[in-house]
Amino acid sequence: MEVRTVCLVGHAGSGKTALAEALLKRGGHDAKFDFTPEAKSRGHTVDLGVGSLLQGEKLLQILDTPGFTEFIEEVYKALWASETAVLVVNAEKGVEVHTEKVWELIQKFKRPSLIVINKMDLPNADLPKALESLRTILPGRFACLELPIREGANCVGYVDLIENKAVYIDKRKGAIPAELQATAAAERERLLEVLAEANDELMVHFLEGQEVPVSEIRHALKDALRARLFSPVLCTAVPSGAGIDALLEMLQTETPAFAELHKPAESFRAQAFYLFSDQYLGRLAFLKVLGGTLSEGDTITNVNTGAQERVKEILRFHGDKSEKISQAHAGEIIALAKLSDCQLGETFASTSSAEKLPWIEFPKPVFARAVTPETQADDEKMSSALKEITSVKATLSFYRDPVTHEAILAGLGDTHLNVFTERLKNRYGVSVKLHKPHIPYKETILKVAQGQYKHKKQSGGRGQYGEAHLRVEPIPGKTYEFVDEVKGGVIPREY
Repeated sequence: MEVRTVCLVGHAGSGKTALAEALLKRGGHDAKFDFTPEAKSRGHTVDLGVGSLLQGEKLLQILDTPGFTEFIEEVYKALWASETAVLVVNAEKGVEVHTEKVWELIQKFKRPSLIVINKMDLPNADLPKALESLRTILPGRFACLELPIREGANCVGYVDLIENKAVYIDKRKGAIPAELQATAAAERERLLEVLAEANDELMVHFLEGQEVPVSEIRHALKDALRARLFSPVLCTAVPSGAGIDALLEMLQTETPAFAELHKPAESFRAQAFYLFSDQYLGRLAFLKVLGGTLSEGDTITNVNTGAQERVKEILRFHGDKSEKISQAHAGEIIALAKLSDCQLGETFASTSSAEKLPWIEFPKPVFARAVTPETQADDEKMSSALKEITSVKATLSFYRDPVTHEAILAGLGDTHLNVFTERLKNRYGVSVKLHKPHIPYKETILKVAQGQYKHKKQSGGRGQYGEAHLRVEPIPGKTYEFVDEVKGGVIPREY
């Protein structure tokens, strides 16, 4: 079985989730990715979405990601688990702020990539403008595989630049519309020029002005994509379905499979790349199988902790739905429930002697707020619930400030924290307030200083007399040291 994993990344509003759901629907899964109350109330993705579709001997796994930078953690996880990145761009807006950020991460993770210009059915969709923004803002090379065919505001099909034909949403094929012929010729020449660098035979045909066989173009496309020589550009419109079948075929046949990019281990090995607490299934650990086979009933070892786990059931997810499978093979993404204490990035193997695998370095939390329960009776419940919520997120932390003793929730921004305090209320029934934390002021001694004080009381009865001398001085490398230099007496311990 050929196993591929692709992730959809891009700016909010580019239509990643709708595109992912449309692809799943082609595989017979009428599923939703944004199924949590927090995602529904906001109308955008806040967690990593996991889906898959199996057609024949081809398993395509699709990861959907949030489009706001405060939720960038999910993009890191998705890119780590994927063989190919799909950058989704809004046809009306072109490259946006988060588009640039995720493009940087695609290069950092060294993933082959393709571009999908989505929402081609919008009134102001502008492919030339979107292409110009790609080519002028993002470092890299981009060549179209398709051009949209529009009738008024509707996207009714696309020009297939490989086949050099028009393809309509009702499956008809025909000649390229006259108004698109010049653009199609120019973009096809650009495509062949890029592909010629990956294939010597194609280069000969191209330089001699000969017609290049379609089979040769497809072969060169695969080589160029794997070598990351360029990023192919496709066009889609989810409501009409234009371009969806072509995108699915591209993902299933032209993008690299797991076994092409990795040498799978012979024995079972996997890594936990995503954790999620499900209302009914409990805490789920999503694992990417990196080698070997896992079967229901097997016992595996958490290499990081040494704990042994018996696999009761193996789940494959399709958005908000899941199915049980009896076995999982290299490249597959699976979910295991009820693991004793699985943390992000931990390695699982069939033997305890297996090597612990390296993990991602995520951005650190940079935005902190003090958190207090609306009712004091919920203080303990709030603490335990926030510990559970933050334990599955690398960019979210919960702690008590050692100086001010305030409970602190830290993340990547205001919206980031609000989403998870909303989850705290939805899932655990605890309402909280966020406010600016107190500043834990500290003073640093910069030079030596001395002082003294005499105390006298002789106003009747037993007299009182005391004399105190104090010297403070810097102590580099240490925080505090008390030295008793009293001569001829002892300072009481309570002081």
